[in-house]
Amino acid sequence: MVGWPKKIEPYMKSYPVLRCPSDDGEDNIPGPTGTDDYRGPWISWAANGLTSWGTVSPGGGNDPIGVITPRHPWEVYDSGTIASINRPADTVMLAEKHSNDLSKAMGWANDGGGRNRTDFHPTNIFMTDTATQGSWCSWIGCIIPNGKRTASAYPNGTNGGVSAKHAGRANIVFVDGHVKSMKPEQTNPDPINLPNENMWDSRRR
Repeated sequence: MVGWPKKIEPYMKSYPVLRCPSDDGEDNIPGPTGTDDYRGPWISWAANGLTSWGTVSPGGGNDPIGVITPRHPWEVYDSGTIASINRPADTVMLAEKHSNDLSKAMGWANDGGGRNRTDFHPTNIFMTDTATQGSWCSWIGCIIPNGKRTASAYPNGTNGGVSAKHAGRANIVFVDGHVKSMKPEQTNPDPINLPNENMWDSRRR
């Protein structure tokens, strides 16, 4: 499956734009073709693909409430349009997810311990919050931050799968295009009592 980085590469002209100097990684790992790894080059970012698992109308399907969807067969709906996002200036579009963090969780991968890859959609997106759907996301780092979690090893703590390598902060790209350095937990400080402060939910008003 072609991931979002491949979709925007013609505009960037270079995958290294998606790599952070604080992230190490491996590239050009031999894959089935003997060239670059079939999952694509490693990157340091992931997109907001937060999904509501059968709880949000219309229809009660697995509904994207983030910004993108990988469109698996079990995801019923397409991503929303820019016009459908009510708060683009404080809705997360991309956040840092470093390969050198992800490798701690993905011990099974065959590329030296796990990497965030352009075409490996479970790693290049954030999909869920463990408070609402399954801990299965912990081994691919696709959990969004949650300020009410207890301290825990990556990616199960308050930062979720977001890499906070810059004095405890991460660079966050918002839908309107601006970038801000934040503590990851600030993007979702209290999902139960302050759901309207969850910056990963593109449908909030």
